Amino acid sequence: MGASKLVTSDRAAESRGEAARPFRYPNFDWLRIAAATAVLFSHAFLLAQGTEENEPWRQLTGTILGIYGVGVFFVISGFLITRSAFNSRTLRSFAAARALRIYPALAACAALTSFVLGVSFTSMEPARFLADLIPLKHTIKTILHPGTPYDLVSVRFYPDALGMGRTFNGSLWTIPQELACYVIIGLLLVLRLLRWPVMVLLLLLLTLPAFGLLDIDAAPEPIGNFLLVAASFFAGSLVFFVWTQKQHLPAWPLLPCAAVLAVAIATNQGFGLFPLYGAYPLLMFATAQRWRLPDLNGFGDISYGMYLYGWPVQQTFVALAGGVGAISWNALFALSTLVAALLGYASWHLLEKRALRWKSLLLRRPVPQAVAELG
Repeated sequence: MGASKLVTSDRAAESRGEAARPFRYPNFDWLRIAAATAVLFSHAFLLAQGTEENEPWRQLTGTILGIYGVGVFFVISGFLITRSAFNSRTLRSFAAARALRIYPALAACAALTSFVLGVSFTSMEPARFLADLIPLKHTIKTILHPGTPYDLVSVRFYPDALGMGRTFNGSLWTIPQELACYVIIGLLLVLRLLRWPVMVLLLLLLTLPAFGLLDIDAAPEPIGNFLLVAASFFAGSLVFFVWTQKQHLPAWPLLPCAAVLAVAIATNQGFGLFPLYGAYPLLMFATAQRWRLPDLNGFGDISYGMYLYGWPVQQTFVALAGGVGAISWNALFALSTLVAALLGYASWHLLEKRALRWKSLLLRRPVPQAVAELG
């Protein structure tokens, strides 16, 4: 397969002391920023108004724009993580790369928000709150099991009937799903099953809910959450195998993608069928050379930090405004996007970029700059 040729070529270059084949496509960064912004947009309605019912994309399609943003994240991740697996000599190198991409920023966000916001919004005496090690325990729990618990002991941003004011970082529910996809890719790598037919099979199985053959709502929450987003990941992984043939994506698959989109609209399965119609066009744009957007290499990949900090930032603004209904969704969206972007910028340059370079120390071999920046 083309993927095998790609990794063989990269490793051969490395063995000759040459740099690995550059892989720099700025459109990936733009798409990820757009995805993070979409999540902030939908959350602005939920937190400012206490409901998502007025979110325009939900009114138009029945599904919030933010979940499509999550889908875009998973499509891109599937493509890049599969490439990372092919370029990893061992499972250890693959696991190290993935851990360094996810955990340092996650741990820093959990610690910073639980200490700063926890002390600011706890109903306990701050000294008691710190003496009981509540922020430290929350940070450790977040690292060991991201996404749960969604609240922080004694912390409430604002009183509300639904209890949304207690939700400390509702965005983290996707992190365990991302990690589960990494584990599956790692297992396939070890078993030498990282091949396109396996990706086709996984994609078909994971899109069963869209065809009414599997009820996500009836499944336990962890399984339901995985089924909601994993198909997007493996759709991106499958597209990687197409891309490796000639290092670009041909245009003809856009026709069947358009046909699937028509079916999705007709059957009200816009997000359910998103992996089948959305992954290919997105990655075709992401890897396009003709339509390259300005390179964000110096600016950095701020999307992960935006995603991690977005919810706590929005909760803080709602609390400072006086609770649900005290701030408009558009004001919340504008303010939180700016602050989350600044925090994402700081997270990338102060921590994430540096953490990716630690990989060379763990594996005792140099990591090419282009590989380090993509993770």
